[in-house]
Amino acid sequence: MAVDSEVDELHRLLADDERIEMASVGTIEGRGVLIVATDRRLVVFDHGYLRRTFYDYAYADVEKVEWRKGIRTGEIAVVPRSGIGVRVKDVMGKHVKPLGLWLTRRVADARAR
Repeated sequence: MAVDSEVDELHRLLADDERIEMASVGTIEGRGVLIVATDRRLVVFDHGYLRRTFYDYAYADVEKVEWRKGIRTGEIAVVPRSGIGVRVKDVMGKHVKPLGLWLTRRVADARAR
């Protein structure tokens, strides 16, 4: 799964003082994507053949995070309060549960404020 270009773009899209907490890779419609959870938000970088898309979700703007782990891989879905959600498939199995639980906690903490 090639996500080299997304990694190269990280320095331009994140604030200077923004900290990466967790990251993994997965797919959206068969394209490799990079999932980056920072101390401020969740960003999913989708570098398609003809266009680049990045989904950006402040934790307080997320309605819920759904995750499911299979035998080797799993998926993580982000459902925002408004706008377009994202479902990332083929997330590395060992990353699904820690990332899913961490995102769920971050969303709950942000919404409690």
